Amino acid sequence: MATTTAPRYHPAAYPAIDPLRPELSTKGKSVLVTGAGSGIGAEIALAFAKSGTSHLGLVGRRASALDKTKATIQASFPGVAVHVVPGNLTDASSITSALQTFAAKTPSGKIDVLVANAGAVNTIKPLDEVDPDDFWQTFDVNVRGNFNLLRAFGPLAAADAIILNVSSAMAHIPYIPGYAAYQSSKQAAIKIFDHFAIEHHLRVIHFHPGLQRTEIGDTVEEAGLGVPFDELDLPGAFAVWAASHEAAFLDRRLVYAAWDVDDLKAKAQELRENPNLYTVGLQGFQ
Repeated sequence: MATTTAPRYHPAAYPAIDPLRPELSTKGKSVLVTGAGSGIGAEIALAFAKSGTSHLGLVGRRASALDKTKATIQASFPGVAVHVVPGNLTDASSITSALQTFAAKTPSGKIDVLVANAGAVNTIKPLDEVDPDDFWQTFDVNVRGNFNLLRAFGPLAAADAIILNVSSAMAHIPYIPGYAAYQSSKQAAIKIFDHFAIEHHLRVIHFHPGLQRTEIGDTVEEAGLGVPFDELDLPGAFAVWAASHEAAFLDRRLVYAAWDVDDLKAKAQELRENPNLYTVGLQGFQ
């Protein structure tokens, strides 16, 4: 029988997703995080370092910001090999070079976990008032950028590689004033990741990191996107859990990082029986 109880919410990391849990260890793994110079990306990188990742790649446009993330990680986890590999998602040759540089530094020459975190948000204005270049720049990063990222990742992906797409609740919410480019591009990106994962027989999990104030935009508490919080450790810890075997049942699903993972695991059978649950699609379609 289908369950109807909504998952519990967590405002910060909690024991079930603690990166120090032995079951969530990423020892021996290579992990690459885009947009790792600040905010959610930096915290995700830190969480993977905490879980024991052997080789950690930090990708972003600003080498100075990536260097700060690296210094923070190495201060607490000196045993993790952290590699700063500047790259621009919107430039195919740049992001390809960044991924190749990182992969070449790993023992296997492959990448085990790809965290697609980098993104852009348009200036918040109605559709007929937003600057066209600003509008399409959002698509350039969120859609073309991830297209470039995935094409660069393909030849370097480990056989059992996992992709984590840091998405947004805005990808499924019908309308939020002024966010036309962001909502549309985030929804389009989900489909691109799904296509790639199916074609390459890899697992992808999309997740909404939560309501936080970051460099790409402010929180929108009135939009009803979940419980607002300031702690960045939640999306980082959730990403580590999502990359583990415990989250395998969430392949190609869109979930919230704030949802309780034990509640999610209780829905595993329901998810197996309903391939449309927690996906972006037509409501009520059978």
